[in-house]
Amino acid sequence: MSLAEFFEAILKSENGGLRIAVLLILGVIFVNGWTDAPNAITASVSTGALSLRGGVIIAAVFNFIGALVMGALNTSVLRSVGEITMMIEAVGERSLSVLAAALIAIIVWAIIAWFFGIPTSESHALLSGIFGAALASGASITEMNITAIKLAVLGLFISLPIGFFGGLVIGKLLDIVLYNTKSKRKYDFVKRMQITGASAMAFMHGAQDSQKFAGVLVASVLMSGTCKENIKDSIPIWLTLLCAVVISLGTSVGGYRIIKKVGMETVSLTGAKGLAADISGAFSMLLASYFGIPVSTTPTATASVIGAGISYPPRHINMRSVKEMLVAWILTFPCCGLISYCSVKIFLLFT
Repeated sequence: MSLAEFFEAILKSENGGLRIAVLLILGVIFVNGWTDAPNAITASVSTGALSLRGGVIIAAVFNFIGALVMGALNTSVLRSVGEITMMIEAVGERSLSVLAAALIAIIVWAIIAWFFGIPTSESHALLSGIFGAALASGASITEMNITAIKLAVLGLFISLPIGFFGGLVIGKLLDIVLYNTKSKRKYDFVKRMQITGASAMAFMHGAQDSQKFAGVLVASVLMSGTCKENIKDSIPIWLTLLCAVVISLGTSVGGYRIIKKVGMETVSLTGAKGLAADISGAFSMLLASYFGIPVSTTPTATASVIGAGISYPPRHINMRSVKEMLVAWILTFPCCGLISYCSVKIFLLFT
């Protein structure tokens, strides 16, 4: 199925729920680029290696490239998220409407968090929204769903420790390696490498998140019965590219509130610490993508920044900001799941 055939099928479909679901999925992807993708450039913008505008451009470009490369090489994350979303299929003809209610909950939660400048994970919100919708609609869970859910939960809990300890260790190593380097030479080297690190972070964000939302798109098409071929067995590259384009558009809106909160208010970042955070975050997400584990840029990047920030003096850390982010991270799953659950229940009352 080509991109043109996909949109033609949506427009001609008698199932109005498909059109609404696709529009909401694209809306969630845009919000992801707006509120989640800025975490990829937080360290570099905070240390002055990149201007906000330059960082946004790099994030948008490398989000796209990451989606293109990973979509061609490894679609395991896409399939994992797609399988989780397919839990809702058991609801029958109302499955797309239930999915739409879950997506509305995700958008509401993301905008609330962005308003307060607190970085939350749209990936975690997506998964919790789907779980909430499945519970509210009485959807059954298959063995295949359970396998995908285990991977998602694993990603949820390893994001913070991997990012934190990665940033801490790499920060200490860089301090040792660059200790005797002359200041001017060290500054120039670190600045160049930070731009590379920001590009790598944006690349991995595109590789991970474009696949997650492409998985939801695939599930929505399958639930609608619109697709005559088994799109799940042959994932077209344009699906991840479509998601990457929308993420990039969202990123172009900026995300200074989140950058300020994580990279300027939480820890004291030097150029070398910012570089350590980028290396840690990019490597952690690369490993997760290789094993098909859906992790989020937000907790991985934030934990990497904090770990790198305390790796060597100065070790200023704003515990209030850290607590706010931890609370947001902890509350995302239950709160977004609850909003989704209530949204679906309200919908079911009127249908």
